[in-house]
Parts: sequence; structure tokens; C-alpha cells
Amino acid sequence: MSDPVRKLNQLQQRATQIDNPLQLPLWHEEKRGVPNEVVRSALFNVRNRCVARREFKDEVIAVLSGDICITYSGTELRQDDMDVWMQLLHEARRQPLGQCVEIKPYEFLKDLRWSPTGYYYKKLREHLKRMKFTMLVVNSARLGREIGVSMIRKYECEGRDGEKLERWRIWIEPEVKALFGDVYYTRIDWQQRVKIKGNLAKHLHGVYSSHAQPYPYKVATILEGCGSDMRELRNFRVSLREALEELQRVGFIEHFQ
Repeated sequence: MSDPVRKLNQLQQRATQIDNPLQLPLWHEEKRGVPNEVVRSALFNVRNRCVARREFKDEVIAVLSGDICITYSGTELRQDDMDVWMQLLHEARRQPLGQCVEIKPYEFLKDLRWSPTGYYYKKLREHLKRMKFTMLVVNSARLGREIGVSMIRKYECEGRDGEKLERWRIWIEPEVKALFGDVYYTRIDWQQRVKIKGNLAKHLHGVYSSHAQPYPYKVATILEGCGSDMRELRNFRVSLREALEELQRVGFIEHFQ
């Protein structure tokens, strides 16, 4: 391809990006959007905070769907990371991806139902740092290709002189849009989600929200797909029952067997 033709193609691509900027779907205020490939995987696992987070290096993540392959590099992510990431995506959905998203940390913590104290401000910064140093690689029949992306591109919590910013700045990678497509994402009921305390219950809330109709899973499949460190199926059954009972209490499911 000659240089003039190549330059013309590049200009046409840039013009298309300007006319059609990559933007997330505009779900309702009471919902939070998350890609189906992510919510049906163990990327955000259910291990509790008492266990030290491990480091992943291009490791395969368990997924409940057979036509999806996910690998991950970075510090282990859990359900509280998913809460933060979903809230970031929620804030970013009204503007083109790649642009700076400004958040007021006080209001952000309130949306997460976290107390606006020093502990939680520090915790929020730790989540942002953890998601900055990640590499998520997704390959599925739906995508038709392999996509590698960081959970967030970068963030700013302080000015150059170390002064705390009233509004924190976060950038989301434009490639995240491909994971959502137009319809390949789940709308999580946020009011239910923030009432759920258990990590396994949160995971199941996301998984079952991603199906239009109830879908039966084997207990062993759920154990593998949630990223739990339990090994005995009989012990996991106890935790699973408790998680399902919690989903009953918040009004997500009527009954289970």
C-alpha cells in the first residue's frame, strides 16, 4: 500500500472515531453494567479479605461458558474490586471512553455504601492502583478475536504538589467497549447488590442476573467458576446454601433447590 493511500485510510479512521466515539451503553441509574464474559467468570473471585491476595501472570481464569477464554495478569481481584469497577463504568457511560472521568470520592464512596472515612478513601485508592496494573485478555466466539485491556488506563488522586484533589480523575480504556458490544452485558440491580454482604452471594447475583431465565448449574461447576479456595464439595455446599438464602433475603430469588 502506497504512503498516500495509507495516510488517507488513517485520516478516514480518525474521522470515523470522531463521528462515532466509543461509548458504553446508557443503562438506567439504578443499574450497573458489566460484560457477560466477566460476570460469568472467576476474574473477581469470592475469597475473603483475611486471605492474602496472590499475583497472577497470564493465568487462565475459570469461566462458566465453554466458548470463552480469559487470562489475567496482575494482583488478584475480588468482589469489592468488582463493585469499584462497575461504579467507575457507571460514571464513565455518559461520555466517550478514553476521556477523563471525574469523580467526587465522597459521593463515590456513598454510592458504594462505604463510609466516607480515611480508611475507605485509602481503600478506594488501593483498588484503583490494583486495577491500573492489570492485563485482561478475552477471547470468545462472540468477539471473534482476542482483546487485551487494562481494567483502567490511569488515575489521578493528587496534584503535582501532593495536594489532595477534590475530584479524582480516571481514564477507562476505549477497548472496554468491545467487551460490552451492544447487548452482551448484564445490568446488575445496584440496590440489591449493595445490600449483599457475602462474596459468594454477590458472585451468584451477577451470574444469575446474566441469564434471562434461571439456569441450572452443578455445585461443582459453581465452585470452580467462583474462584473459591475451598476444596471439599460438602463444605462448599454449606456456603452455597447460605449465599442463596442471602439472595432470598434481598428479594433476588424466590426459592432454590
